[in-house]
Amino acid sequence: MKRSRRLSFVLGIALISLLLLAWFAPNKWLYSREFRTANNIIEKIEGFRSRHGFYPESLSAFGIEESEEGPYHYERIPDGSFQVWFGGGKGFFSCQTYDSKIGSWAETD
Repeated sequence: MKRSRRLSFVLGIALISLLLLAWFAPNKWLYSREFRTANNIIEKIEGFRSRHGFYPESLSAFGIEESEEGPYHYERIPDGSFQVWFGGGKGFFSCQTYDSKIGSWAETD
């Protein structure tokens, strides 16, 4: 009896720990595949600029068709920068957004 109680306790603690880890895990872990793909897109965009002197109008320059559903979105900004984003984050409407001006990712609503 003691053994089954102990096992139940350990399993309960393990389950709670996993749930907490999933809830508080950094988005970089949760969306690692999406970040990897988006970073490849960013490299292509930067390579395009190196070759042509300007950023592409859309991702179709790389054979990537954009749609409202995504998963990846791109916008060329008039100030000479760009943003790439995809849905994902802790909030229902949040996105992971890369801003070329600052060269980093941020979670946005």
